[in-house]
Amino acid sequence: MPRCRTRWRFPPTRCTGVSKARPGPAILKDVTLRDGVIDVDVATTADRGFFGLQFRIADDGANAEWVYLRAHKSGYPDAMRYTPILNTG
Repeated sequence: MPRCRTRWRFPPTRCTGVSKARPGPAILKDVTLRDGVIDVDVATTADRGFFGLQFRIADDGANAEWVYLRAHKSGYPDAMRYTPILNTG
């Protein structure tokens, strides 16, 4: 997806642009995905950092799936994690 600010929704005052996001969600608007592959490039200068993708998010936000990367664990088997979000929102 092109880095076009009009395609994304950010929390107020939390982001200066898609490529310079601060902590908080960046939500892609008006898109429906099917099963497939999501390819993401991330970079950080932080000693510790967590980057994640949520998908299959229910309309009420109570259920979803989350894959996140622990940048400080790069090269280790537990650098990438998956967790379901079940009725917790």
